[in-house]
Amino acid sequence: MRAIVEDNHWRVDVYTGYACQWIIDHEGACEDHLDDLHQKLSEGELDYDVIITGAARWSLEGRSGQSGDYAATWEAVMERGTQVIAIEDAPMVSEDLMQCVQRSSFAFSPEECHVTPERGADAEDSVALATHNSNAELLRTWDLFCNDEVCPAVIGGVIVYRDASGACYCRVRQYNDSVYSRTPGGTH
Repeated sequence: MRAIVEDNHWRVDVYTGYACQWIIDHEGACEDHLDDLHQKLSEGELDYDVIITGAARWSLEGRSGQSGDYAATWEAVMERGTQVIAIEDAPMVSEDLMQCVQRSSFAFSPEECHVTPERGADAEDSVALATHNSNAELLRTWDLFCNDEVCPAVIGGVIVYRDASGACYCRVRQYNDSVYSRTPGGTH
């Protein structure tokens, strides 16, 4: 991403947090930080042209109204003119898939270590669903992980998942250009 950022003269601020979803009324360890962040974003103290956001499919599991929570949070910022782009999450994978990769030889094949697209979509992607209830745009990435039949554990000789909860850094670097070209205004 660094080259894309430099080529476009962008300033990028990155916020990551385990179990810290950008929603109003977040509960948990990062509640105070998120309340402060949301206030600064919605009141203009932090002023961005674009905010790109995403979350793991399982991130708000058990919380009702998840997609509505995201949409309401984004709307407060979009009212100020900030564009929100939500990145579709990677498929869910199982511990079995991770164990398959660990047991396999160096000759990986999608048939050997994979999940089905149906299994990958077991948990709903609340971030993606929230784009249907807001003016946020959805940046689709599913096809970077799955074809019509399988979501392989290895693509192009690169292990796709770091663990059962997310894509590994190597795979993310592998699809930077694809994601950038799909971003509104992105040409590379």
